[in-house]
Amino acid sequence: MAEDDAIRIRVWGDAALTLLNGQVDGIEIEATAGEPGSGGSEGAALTYGVGNGDLTIENVAANLAGGGVEVQSDGFIVVTAALVVTKSYAVFDDPLSSGLPIPGATIEYTILVVNSSATAADDVVITDIIDGNVTLDLNVADYGGEDILLDNNGTPQACNVESNVDGDGCDGPGPGLTIGSGDLVGGITVAGGTTLTIQYRVTIPTP
Repeated sequence: MAEDDAIRIRVWGDAALTLLNGQVDGIEIEATAGEPGSGGSEGAALTYGVGNGDLTIENVAANLAGGGVEVQSDGFIVVTAALVVTKSYAVFDDPLSSGLPIPGATIEYTILVVNSSATAADDVVITDIIDGNVTLDLNVADYGGEDILLDNNGTPQACNVESNVDGDGCDGPGPGLTIGSGDLVGGITVAGGTTLTIQYRVTIPTP
């Protein structure tokens, strides 16, 4: 570097997946001054006080005690979302009005993704296996003609599995449902303090 020049160095790093919320990952960068060499190349370690005369050019460092070494430390605090995922079922309809999951009954599954933190959870992907002994109900009237009810904190959105290239983020079945991936780039964002609700229905076949 020529005299009075400046350089900006950017440092990137990946946080380990084992880091927990509130932990700190540190970054340290060190610069060592070198004795000027011929042609502007870096020479030997920086020396001080050589010649010590009025007409002698000497090396001067702000931290003389540090030997011309500058160290800067920084870091980032890990802030993560706190997600709780639950799944429940209810008998929506059955041929005997028994309220039991018997052959011929329609079962509605509900998956809740609750973000209890103030930090948004990005790229959320939910995968649920559809048992081969049941049939996923398609074009459900109660869902507005969609295969899946997908409600992101009061914001319903289209979600069907018959076309995996329609951009709604719902793929399947076969054998499982994937919600928030596939044709939806980037997954689903669940804002802090909100809940993502996923509902779908299956029919238990009769013997």
